[in-house]
Amino acid sequence: IPSGATTIVTTALTLTNGKLTNNGTLTASAASFSNTAAGSILTNNGTMSLPPTTTLTNLTFNQNGTITNGSTITIILGTGALWEILNPDPAIALTPANTLTIQSGGTLRAKANTPPQGLNLSIPGNLTIDAGGTLHANATGYAGGGGLLLSPNIIAQPGLGLPR
Repeated sequence: IPSGATTIVTTALTLTNGKLTNNGTLTASAASFSNTAAGSILTNNGTMSLPPTTTLTNLTFNQNGTITNGSTITIILGTGALWEILNPDPAIALTPANTLTIQSGGTLRAKANTPPQGLNLSIPGNLTIDAGGTLHANATGYAGGGGLLLSPNIIAQPGLGLPR
């Protein structure tokens, strides 16, 4: 989706070993993004609006843009879903969802960036990490002492992992 363009998706989106890059505006009223073969990638470099409950399965979602309604939605990372947050700004609390569930086989990962920075993640509702689910910010290039800040008051220092 080129910069300046707007695309509206009204059904579930299934990628088959493909790539969808949003550099403009993507409004999705469908509740799921999935893939039928390994290697599918959804990249948001622009602006996205997602449905009230969004499920990602078997694909990589590279988040480098804005989810305009993040503070009001529920995101479920299902089996094989990798959500990578690219180039986070530690001075700004990132609110990708009101409620986030990472199911078994799902991963939320902060990708290493230059210069190394921390990740300030704010989930106003519930953050649920099921057995086999992963929230990963260890050894991804963050400055010593920067750590992962889960608002309001949970901090995981680099290399220490998250408290369970």
